[in-house]
Amino acid sequence: MIRRLALVGLACVVGCFEHGTAADTRRDILASWGESIIVAGYHRFAEGAKALDAATTAFCAAPDAAGLAQVRAAWQSARGRWKRMEVFAFGPYTAYPDRLGSTIDFWPAREAVINAVLDADGPLDAATLEVAGAAARGLPAIEALLYAERDATLDAFAEMPRRCAYLRAAAADLAGLADAMHAAWAPGAGDFVTALTEPRAGGSYADVQAAFGEIINRMGFALEDIRTAKLGRPLGDEIGSPQPDRAESRFSGRSLDDIGDVLDGIEDLIDGANGGLGLTAHPKVIAHPELVESLHRALAEARAALAAVPPPLTDAVVTAPETVRAAIDALGQLQRGVQVDLVSALALSLAFNDADGD
Repeated sequence: MIRRLALVGLACVVGCFEHGTAADTRRDILASWGESIIVAGYHRFAEGAKALDAATTAFCAAPDAAGLAQVRAAWQSARGRWKRMEVFAFGPYTAYPDRLGSTIDFWPAREAVINAVLDADGPLDAATLEVAGAAARGLPAIEALLYAERDATLDAFAEMPRRCAYLRAAAADLAGLADAMHAAWAPGAGDFVTALTEPRAGGSYADVQAAFGEIINRMGFALEDIRTAKLGRPLGDEIGSPQPDRAESRFSGRSLDDIGDVLDGIEDLIDGANGGLGLTAHPKVIAHPELVESLHRALAEARAALAAVPPPLTDAVVTAPETVRAAIDALGQLQRGVQVDLVSALALSLAFNDADGD
């Protein structure tokens, strides 16, 4: 009898872990991610975009060096808030017809498209930019207006009033796009957060495991994109020679900071943010403390390798390519920790990056 009860108890422990406690914990973690990271993060980005819009209005009313510094600082802040959300490049980010992600962040910036808008005649407003396309809108276009002329930026604004008209239109447009992204996720509006955190048959995610797998796989995709697109492409991995013009945020010299922001977003998911739960609350992760230790170690090593790259990245790919390669390799260890160790520990299916081939 004692042996039979022991076996029943063991079966309950295993079964409850797989189908009860673990599933419930996944739901709790998903709900916490949705509230404290996703919806809160897009709200912060929307607030940052509004601050940028206000700063551009003030600057264009009386352009001077102090105003330029303020609007650049506002752009930097909005940019950092946006990049921290990069793991969530699905749902409203890619959904037609808006494709909000690529409209907000079409990079690398296309100078030819931006210059065509500057050189054109006629009104310049959000409707004009919508017709011009994603390459004329969003954070990279604003960056080009604020940084591409380097030390001659103030002179460029003074010599071409249309430059400020473009800046104001792009900032107002960005504020609207940021609000749309937040609304698309927020409860009571687009409510994609509920589709993710309360999966159901016939919905975007059939069950908790599918929704949880989406986030973990996206962590791996974000790391892969850093290695191949953000570092490898400017380094010249595609053609055998450096391509600094393919770098993200190349005009502002923010390329490496962009990557650091993405890593911060990944760490938020691991440890939790704003008082919320993270992967560290998952029973299977708790049962393997070495897994979290390994991820933290890999994160620290990746950050150290990135810190060893002399900024800006556009120069480093030419003058210190070995440091960029070392960063790619260190990030590869972190990527393997997510896509092999973490995926295996959580019994998830490894998905393929839908950005492959872009």
